[in-house]
Amino acid sequence: MRDGPSTSCRVLHCLVFPFPPVCNLQMNQPLTQSPEPAPQDWSLRTVRWLFWSAVALHCLLWILGPVLLFPNHALDTLEMLVVGQNWVLASYKHPALPGWIVDVIFRLTGSVDFAPYIAAQLATVLAVWGIWTLLSRCFSRRTAVLAAIATLGCFAFGLFNFQYDNLTF
Repeated sequence: MRDGPSTSCRVLHCLVFPFPPVCNLQMNQPLTQSPEPAPQDWSLRTVRWLFWSAVALHCLLWILGPVLLFPNHALDTLEMLVVGQNWVLASYKHPALPGWIVDVIFRLTGSVDFAPYIAAQLATVLAVWGIWTLLSRCFSRRTAVLAAIATLGCFAFGLFNFQYDNLTF
């Protein structure tokens, strides 16, 4: 266990939360001092359970929701399917990697129609996990997991996440 957050994490914390009860940095105070002890933090098991439950629920809703509500894919998603199926190396319109990823998932799942939705949710899980990992290095477990879960409500991870286009990446 570390003694306290690093200097860069303390500065980041004070830039994000500049009000006095949270940020106790003064101009003449050295950055090497550890901050006041945090209130009782959640256990690692609780934080992991909360994070993976929220991510699993989000993925379930954003895979099943579009499958049940939309009869057709969005235009950008169809373009990604074609680019991936033909293994195009370069295109003036889209990068190749997202199309390749959806094609691999399409082939692994037995050519199911909702393969692009699975690819979009895998990208979301990877992004939110990265956010959680980064925040857990600078903030308490509770703050990190709540911020990562709140990220799932952002525009890029929510309303148009199922389209699997360049917004997904």
